[in-house]
Amino acid sequence: MFDSHADAQHQSGLHLQRLWRGLDDPHDVFILFEVTDLEKTRSFVTSPKVHDAQRQSGFLERPDIYFME
Repeated sequence: MFDSHADAQHQSGLHLQRLWRGLDDPHDVFILFEVTDLEKTRSFVTSPKVHDAQRQSGFLERPDIYFME
């Protein structure tokens, strides 16, 4: 499911840098993106479409999202 949204992520200013899975629990995932358009990215990650895709992927709750410099 994640890979099928690569084009939408890219168009929203997100560029995948790293993806890690927990050693003790592979359901724990940490994803690092470079953001090239903060306004587009914020709009994308808060959209209902993204939330629906997360639920379809098996997310039990919304992920924590941090924007950092």
